[in-house]
Amino acid sequence: MGKFTLTIELEPNTVISLCLDKSLRKVGPNRFQAVKENFLPKKDLDIIFVYD
Repeated sequence: MGKFTLTIELEPNTVISLCLDKSLRKVGPNRFQAVKENFLPKKDLDIIFVYD
């Protein structure tokens, strides 16, 4: 797949849950990002959003 970038921007009072290694970093007040080089997925990416 090559380079993979996942960006998640959250609304206030939102919680997320996902299975991802430690590459996910906070890059803004409500924004998280993971960047992978030479990425080859081994399974589907599941993300759960919980809104309050």
